[in-house]
Amino acid sequence: MLKNTTKLLFVFIIVFFIIAISLTSCNDDDNENNTTNDTDITEIIDSSDNNQKFSEIVYSIPKETSYLQNSNDFILDIFFPIGWSEDGKFAYIYEPVDEATGYYFFTFEIKDMKNNEVIWTWEIGKKDEIYEGSVKDIWNKNKDEFRKILVKNKIVQNKDFKLKQFPIIDKGKTYNLVESIKYRKTTNDFGFDIVRSAEFKLKSKSKKMKTVFEKKYSDDMILNVAMNTYLKSPFENRIATIVTKQICGYEGPPHVVMFDIVGFALDF
Repeated sequence: MLKNTTKLLFVFIIVFFIIAISLTSCNDDDNENNTTNDTDITEIIDSSDNNQKFSEIVYSIPKETSYLQNSNDFILDIFFPIGWSEDGKFAYIYEPVDEATGYYFFTFEIKDMKNNEVIWTWEIGKKDEIYEGSVKDIWNKNKDEFRKILVKNKIVQNKDFKLKQFPIIDKGKTYNLVESIKYRKTTNDFGFDIVRSAEFKLKSKSKKMKTVFEKKYSDDMILNVAMNTYLKSPFENRIATIVTKQICGYEGPPHVVMFDIVGFALDF
């Protein structure tokens, strides 16, 4: 009998210690959970992990991306897209067309695609009097400065851009482009019509319409305005589209094609 009592007591002591250890572990887990909940996780990501991610990014020389089929009838701005930020900024370089000046032109812009405002620009123009150059050379000479501004704006580089043609097809929805180009006679009676105004709208299957670009022109030499291609942000339903403006050449063809980057949201 005494032997059995001793065994029961021994078992009771073991069970007691197991329960005590389990309770202590649960309390420790609760304390850890309470500590985590007192900290803003979003703040941790924004202040450390995210910044660390961008501080380690290596940006490469952007590649030329064609937005218009080459032709002997015109010369055009050359487009080098870089990438997007999560909050709707778009970074790109372009080489503005040179019409018989002999200079090299280069423009690097970061544009907010929510309001189409240029928030940063770096350029080489006539005043710099550079006669030869390339995106590769300019990038390599200024890559530290360029990297700082890209990191500051949290631009994520896309190394394989592919411009798409309208209509926009996104998440099962189709958005068709509706254009309205109005022309007028030139004041100098050159014998051809020029653009007076341009308006582009998107139209959904439900027939809802959204104006994405409209502008009036006073220049006597604008032959045509078009919106043919676009890029979509990888982070949100936001579009960067290329609006081209064809201007009569100084002595006729080849004509000059310049472009503007115009942003809008697919929010209808």
